Amino acid sequence: MFKPDAHRGAFARKGAAAPGDTLKHKGAVSGDALNNKGSIASGDTVNHQGVSDREKHRVSQPLNNPNASAPIKSWPSFKKTAYLLLPLFIYFVAHDIAQFLLWAVMEKILSSGSQSVTAFCSRYAGTLQGAINGLAMLIGAAFIYKTAQKEVKAQTYEKGDVTSYCFLAAFAACVSVTINILFAQTGLSERSGAYNRVREIQYGVEFAAGLILYGIISPLTEEAVFRGILYNRMKRCFNYPIALILSSLFFGLYHGNMIQAAYGTLLGLLIAYAYEKYHNFTVPVLFHAVANISVFTLTYHNWFNQVSRAVMMGTMAVLLAVGGICLWQMRKVFQP
Repeated sequence: MFKPDAHRGAFARKGAAAPGDTLKHKGAVSGDALNNKGSIASGDTVNHQGVSDREKHRVSQPLNNPNASAPIKSWPSFKKTAYLLLPLFIYFVAHDIAQFLLWAVMEKILSSGSQSVTAFCSRYAGTLQGAINGLAMLIGAAFIYKTAQKEVKAQTYEKGDVTSYCFLAAFAACVSVTINILFAQTGLSERSGAYNRVREIQYGVEFAAGLILYGIISPLTEEAVFRGILYNRMKRCFNYPIALILSSLFFGLYHGNMIQAAYGTLLGLLIAYAYEKYHNFTVPVLFHAVANISVFTLTYHNWFNQVSRAVMMGTMAVLLAVGGICLWQMRKVFQP
């Protein structure tokens, strides 16, 4: 993903420009149709065959057996480390090699001496740089596609409905914008030289290109790496809380500077938690995409620096209220 920063805010990486579904730890299924006394869970409706609405969403989860991860947890540390990090190593090596080759091609084109080509590349230099990085991300993701697909399919089952996903998207927008407002109001964003350098590069792209880079390519590739593979595998090696925290820290550190690291870690915690509750890989991709697009759209023209502090604080209060309403509406999904 493109880094979670924003021209005047932070959103998920490189072209945040910060995407697997998971099973509950030790096989517990969120939203079971029956409580521990065998009665139908509160709020569920029952059809004429005695099956609750929530029960209808459940499908087979072959890896939800707590014994399935037992052999992995007993592996030596070196073997666990290779199991967790080798896919990331493959992704980043493929990404960097692809990026190097693409820039070599670009240099060859520029050296052709055509004035029209040179003028075009100079005019859209930021967008071309973003396009090269986006292509490199897709090439890197292609090398781990089968691994990510296997992890996601092994962990996925349907849960929730369209309404709950809409509330999740609204919550993602509220949280991401609120965090960026806090960074802007405290002055943390402006005091980070490393963040400002990355921000200028990210916001050098044309707006439409940015929406594609940060709203599609970044969420898909990064969620495949950090939630689809790393988070799911960490749950097998350790347990849910450790996987939640460590995968989020990796996601934050991936962005390369303190501002984006803090933002990426916070966002990673929320994305992984929502993934764990919904049990569908659509969730991390959706959350990530909405967060990126929301911040990128609001900060592309430096909105955070053009309004008064009172307006910013009022906006943040409204966003917090709306986010709270969204959480309330999603409470059935989040029930243990």
